[in-house]
Amino acid sequence: MEDELVRFLLEQSSGVIIALVLILRLEKRMDALGKSLEEIARELGRRLMISCSGC
Repeated sequence: MEDELVRFLLEQSSGVIIALVLILRLEKRMDALGKSLEEIARELGRRLMISCSGC
C-alpha cells in the first residue's frame, strides 16, 4: 500500500513539474514576442514621424 502511495505521489509531482516547465517556456516566448512587438511599434512610429515631417 505504501509503495502505491509513493508511486501515485511521484506521478502527480512529475505532472506538476512538466506543467511548470511548459509554463516557463511559454512565458519566455511571450517575453520575446513582446520585445519584438515593441521594436516593430518603435520602428513604425519612427517611420511615420519621418514621413509626416515633410507634410
